[in-house]
Amino acid sequence: QVEESISSSLNQVLDTNLHNSIGRKRLTADNCALVILQVGLECSVKAPDERLYNSPILGLVGTVVSEPQIQ
Repeated sequence: QVEESISSSLNQVLDTNLHNSIGRKRLTADNCALVILQVGLECSVKAPDERLYNSPILGLVGTVVSEPQIQ
């Protein structure tokens, strides 16, 4: 599954500066990136009836917004 491989390949597709942080900052950056990539994948599935639309997207994006800010 593409979704399952994203988290293991995150270091290869993101700016390396995002991964130079440690602890909670890195975890927060990774979580935000995963949600954004998940939204992109869910919106671009082949079958239109399986794609995400406004309501589920807002819910996923809301999880990113509610995360603590990276300092």
